[in-house]
Amino acid sequence: MTAAPTPLHAIRPPRPLLRLCGLISDSRAAAMGIAGAGAAARCIFGKRTAGRLEELLINALSYPFYKAGVHYNIHALGLQMRVRNAHSPFRPVPKRSPQAHAGPLRIGMVGEMSIGAARPLALISEFPTGHVFHVFDTGREGVFGELPQRPNVVVTRIALPENASGVEKKPGDVAKYVPAVHRLATAINAARLDLLIVSNGSIEEKHDIAALVDTPCLVGYLMGSEPVMHPKIDYCLYVQPRTGFPVLGHTMYSVFTGRPVPAEKCCTETAFAYEMVGADRAANPPWEARENLMIFHGRLAQLIEPSFLGVLAELLREDPGLRFELLGPGDNLEEIQAFFANRGVGERVRYLGMVDKRDYTAGTFHSRIYDFVRRGRLEANPWPIGGGSARVEAYLAGTPTANLRFHPEGDRPWASDQTTVALPFIDAPSGTADDIAGFKALCRRCLYDRTFAEELIAEQYHVAAEVTNHGVWWERVIACYRDWLAGKGWAAPEGGKA
Repeated sequence: MTAAPTPLHAIRPPRPLLRLCGLISDSRAAAMGIAGAGAAARCIFGKRTAGRLEELLINALSYPFYKAGVHYNIHALGLQMRVRNAHSPFRPVPKRSPQAHAGPLRIGMVGEMSIGAARPLALISEFPTGHVFHVFDTGREGVFGELPQRPNVVVTRIALPENASGVEKKPGDVAKYVPAVHRLATAINAARLDLLIVSNGSIEEKHDIAALVDTPCLVGYLMGSEPVMHPKIDYCLYVQPRTGFPVLGHTMYSVFTGRPVPAEKCCTETAFAYEMVGADRAANPPWEARENLMIFHGRLAQLIEPSFLGVLAELLREDPGLRFELLGPGDNLEEIQAFFANRGVGERVRYLGMVDKRDYTAGTFHSRIYDFVRRGRLEANPWPIGGGSARVEAYLAGTPTANLRFHPEGDRPWASDQTTVALPFIDAPSGTADDIAGFKALCRRCLYDRTFAEELIAEQYHVAAEVTNHGVWWERVIACYRDWLAGKGWAAPEGGKA
């Protein structure tokens, strides 16, 4: 009997094709060619059509990676940013030369200070007293909470129009956005900083800010899984590595091309700076007082991997008294509910809605999260893209958490049955499994083994104490800067570029 042919959509691209597409994406010629085609299209068809043409050409080079199941294609991201920079309305400003000095460091941070779980706002209270901190808040919705008043902290607020630097702009956006970025850059340059951390906000905003500032050392931070990849950024605080792009020394490499990723230097000695707002260890119920309940809180898009959901469904089938509840935003709820319903356990899966910025303004954001997380005996961290702030919140709530180990140099970066984007700084060793079978066994121990669960909870408290210690975070950031300045492990700074 002749086997049916493999459907075209199921064919995985060969590695040589992935390598070729990666090398082309990394080349200067590709960026110049696509930008040139876009410039010609702008003259004939207008900005919107030109933007779509550029996007189509970039996606053509990225499509083999998409077919291979690679969740983050750094080659395509770099190409996209180089093409965008070719059309930027901002002419790059040269950097000042870096200088070592004995006086206090002048450190700046620019971005939306109140967004994201690992908010830069939380770093101000523990900024070291021996240095000066300039905060440049570009937030459009106001600060959720009061900024600490400190003599060595200077706060400047210049809001940037939302989405103004994207391809599809609303009428009048550019007229507002370009002057706002210039005002922001002028304020930053007037501060005469030694180091500027380019933080929260869109990646386009980060590129525009980087182009106009003259700070000797520019550092990218809080990019999730997307490094800044601007030629003036000296290095990124690479806190969320992904399979297929390991860091050796301070250089990011690609397993697809076997070469360094262009213009991407990384500092791997830091984690996200998580906050403890709303955490109260005394309010955490003991393990034996908790419900027979598995929980998840985070983006629902993290829950669509069948091999992960299959573990939860099997646990539900094994124990008729076990339930699963989830909390978070996203458009994948029907897909998730259908998965469990098809396996006969849908009636024990319940969605409790989401928390958002309205809860911030009402002052109920963290209380809603902790009231939910404290009920469970297990928070299972999903793959291939796991949680960060959600895991730390589970740690702080005393909730046992199971995690699948991340292998940055794995030879199957496309495989969905593994963690492909991770936060290794927040892994609790006893709560981390090497494979799916081990993960399943770990979940059972969290649910039914009191001694193990209590030992894991104690370990998680220790990890949480480290990653919520902003003083230690600053020590690592400053040490990384001093190493960069001295050329330790980096190419010697030359004209401000490592």
